[in-house]
Order: sequence, then C-alpha cells, then structure tokens
Amino acid sequence: MVSLSDVAKAAGVSKSVASRALSDDKSARIKPETAQRVKEIAQKLNYIPNHQARALRSSRTKTIALIVPTVNNAIFGELFAGVQNRAQELDLQVLLGEIHTNAPAVQNVEDLIRRGIVDGAIVQKPEDMRDDLLEEFLAKKHPVVIFNSKIPTYLGSVLLPDNGAICLAVRHLTELGHTRIGFIGGTAEHDAAQRRKKSFLDAMRSAALDTPANSVIDAGWEVDAGKDALATMFKNNDRPLTAIVVASVNAALGALALAGQLGIRVPADLSIIAIHDTWFAEGSAPPLSVIKMQLYEAGKVATDILHNFLDGQPMRDHMVQHPSPNLISRGSTARPPL
Repeated sequence: MVSLSDVAKAAGVSKSVASRALSDDKSARIKPETAQRVKEIAQKLNYIPNHQARALRSSRTKTIALIVPTVNNAIFGELFAGVQNRAQELDLQVLLGEIHTNAPAVQNVEDLIRRGIVDGAIVQKPEDMRDDLLEEFLAKKHPVVIFNSKIPTYLGSVLLPDNGAICLAVRHLTELGHTRIGFIGGTAEHDAAQRRKKSFLDAMRSAALDTPANSVIDAGWEVDAGKDALATMFKNNDRPLTAIVVASVNAALGALALAGQLGIRVPADLSIIAIHDTWFAEGSAPPLSVIKMQLYEAGKVATDILHNFLDGQPMRDHMVQHPSPNLISRGSTARPPL
C-alpha cells in the first residue's frame, strides 16, 4: 500500500509538506504548483489517506454508500434496512446506488469515494460481473465491504451461510418424500451462485439421490432466468422432476409462472422452494416456500466492519451465522405425486 512518505519522495517534498498539500491546509505556505504536483502524484500512485488520521481531522462526510445491482429489487430491501438502521445508530447517512456489469460503473463507485462524496461503500457484485472488474479497484485499498461475494485477492467480505440454506431446502423436500429434485442456480460467474450449486450437489449426494441431466442449471437470479431454466428441465424429460430448489426467490417466481403456463400444478405436480424471502413470495399463488436468510443482520455487520475500518481497524471477512437460515413452509411445497 502506498504511504504518505512514498508520495512525498516522488514529489520531491517533505512528508509534512505532502500532508498539508493533500489536506488543503490554508495556513501552510506552499506554492500552488507544488500542492497541485503533490495531489497529481498521489492520485497517480493511488494513495489512500490514513482513515484514522482523517477522522481525527474531522474531515469525514459521515456518509456511506450501499451499492447494489438493482435498487428496485425487493431482496435488497431487508439488507438496506439493516445498513440504514445501524448507520443511524452510528450517526451516519446512507446513499443508495446501483452498479452495473462494466468498467465505467466500477469507476463511478471509485469516484464517489475519491471525491469525498462518501467515506466508504458496501457493494453487492452483479450476478454476471467477472472478478477482474473489481480486483483492480479493490487493490487500491478503498474502504469497501463486499456483500456475499468473496474476491480471492481481497479481505473485506460479509458472506451468507449459503451451504446451510441449501441443505435446509433439500432436507425439507426429502422429508416430504421427494427423490427427483432439480436445482435452478445463479450464473456461472457469481461465486455465491456457485457455492449454492455445490451445496446442492453435496446435499443430494449425502442423501444418496441422483442428479439427472438437465436437473441442475446455471441460470440467474431474475424472473426470466427461472422461466428459461424450468422450460429446459421439463423439455424431453421422460421422468419429470417432482421438486426444485431455486437459488433466488426472483427466479423462483419465474419458474412458478411458467409452471402455470405449462399446466404443471404447484405443488400437486411440482414443489418449489427458494432462497430468500420477500413480500411477493407470500403473495404469489400459491405462496412460495422459502429459506429466509439473514439479510438484515448482514447489513448491520457490513456497516460495522466499514465503520470500524474507517476508524483505523483492519478490514476483515465475516460469515453471518446468527440467526440461522429459517425454513418458511408455505403452499408451494407438498408431498410428491403418487
């Protein structure tokens, strides 16, 4: 990590002069061209000020950002509530924004921090974003917490217990008597999606159940992905599945809609259970059985980690374990057809 001494040396000034130039100290007798040179070199070297020292100068904005792929996605409502409530307790404001799958979107997040609009950010990686788009940004040691993604080169992720949630879903279905169970997962690019897929395969193996061709599909988190995956699963299948675990409640809603269009009765012909809970899961027809995850608690933890880092503590990873994933059995799961 680039230090203030590195900036001072590159600019040919003392550490004190560099510090005063970067903090815009009006009392310092520094030539404008010298101050500008120091700032340009600091930016070129990706110098990040020591946040504890910056806090002591009371120069923080006391604002953090929650950056998600889509702000109108109901899944993020509970996450935002956790961030917002904990931020209020810490006397912080929260700015809500979006990040898309391209380099300019990542640059926008970086600009929020560099320009001092926010002190740091909690970021949810989009489902089809490659790790390398974030790695260069994260390597600059910006105050950023990544939500439910683990970038191999970065320390500072808040993760959900995906394995426990998937195992609970599979156990619910097997206890109902299902043996032909499929899985609609997220994308191949998203590490959380792949963790859930691996957990499903492991759970099926532990239950001594097969996973036939077309029964496990990398699809996506959204409604259309669920529709497409279900269509693939039931195309030219001599032994139709009797139950499906869906890695996202949004995709589950799509699968439920297509099942109705195809004349597949839920749950009489097909049981569906999803990861995450939202208001529309309870209001669908039939209401979706779900595994409720700790999004509210994850939001609070992510806010604490970011706040502590800004106060000089090291960044860390955290797996949210309490409360545990919770089965909410509604109308979309039942015993398999005879």
